[in-house]
Amino acid sequence: MDAVKEILRLHGKKRKLNKGESIFDKLGKYGSLIFIEDGLALKGHYHDNEVVYTDIVGPCEFISLREFFTSSINIDFAVVHTEYAICYTITLDRMKELLIKDVKVRSVLEKMFGKEIELYEQLYLDWSRRVAQDRILKLLIRLDLKYGRDVGVERIIEVGLTHTDFGNLAQSSRQTVTTLLNKLRDENLIFYDRRRILIRDINKLKMVFDD
Repeated sequence: MDAVKEILRLHGKKRKLNKGESIFDKLGKYGSLIFIEDGLALKGHYHDNEVVYTDIVGPCEFISLREFFTSSINIDFAVVHTEYAICYTITLDRMKELLIKDVKVRSVLEKMFGKEIELYEQLYLDWSRRVAQDRILKLLIRLDLKYGRDVGVERIIEVGLTHTDFGNLAQSSRQTVTTLLNKLRDENLIFYDRRRILIRDINKLKMVFDD
């Protein structure tokens, strides 16, 4: 563990955060390993719109990757509790670089965080894909509200958009757009071409977004 802390001190980014500041907002909940060198932070989650504190993190402790995904209690936030906190953070990409380039570092990190990194990569990919798909679905619903009209029991949106246009509007890649639209078409929820989008059941589409 001390070796990993030294790695963060040598290769990580040092930040001083003040009392009340969100560590995740400042340093990133996804994509980073965070180590607190000095100060205290409160961790917790939201339940029925109320803040529930679940743990306190002190000097020389990690806010690790694992707890975001395997803890029985979801961690939504970590807030600096003391007057300030000194934190070190290192991105997953940088960790992977170190894993490849330095044999000693690779050995330490693989032993300490190898499984976490593998789990993180898959779950982060799933999370980012879900966020992108939600944006695309939200765009479809928004286009229907603004431009859609009834055609029998279906809705038609006559706005010519390419998959690249969709991706730009939804801040997603063209590939993600194509994958999701094909999936919706295969499930008989929509039909589309370059000139129009036919929504076969807007209520079912909204249910997909809500799931």
